[in-house]
Amino acid sequence: MSARPETMPTVLVTGSGQGLGFEFCRQYAAAGWRVLDTSLAPNPVDTLARLAAQFPRVTVLAPDRVDFAASEQMSEFLTEAASDRLIYNAGVNSNNSDVGSGALDYGAWRDMLTINFDFEGQEIPW
Repeated sequence: MSARPETMPTVLVTGSGQGLGFEFCRQYAAAGWRVLDTSLAPNPVDTLARLAAQFPRVTVLAPDRVDFAASEQMSEFLTEAASDRLIYNAGVNSNNSDVGSGALDYGAWRDMLTINFDFEGQEIPW
């Protein structure tokens, strides 16, 4: 007899679009957990959609984390979803390798700071 979905343990994995985050999702799904995937990767939906097709208890959440309205909608969903475990694996790097040459991409830098640091939905003060 299988467990009802509302009694299954639930894990929320951030940064699940690739690497370790994706592997955590895959292993928890294979173990029968309900998995809530969030990702910042540019094209995570294809990879995570294949995982969701293989494991029906996988839910893909891939908002634009710089879009505070989308983040708020995801927050409301997660408030209702209640998870038993959180694997915080998210973050981005703007990869400004030629910063010394004066070629800093200020937009990418601002987005990186917005995503990686908690500004509580407020505009960055600069």
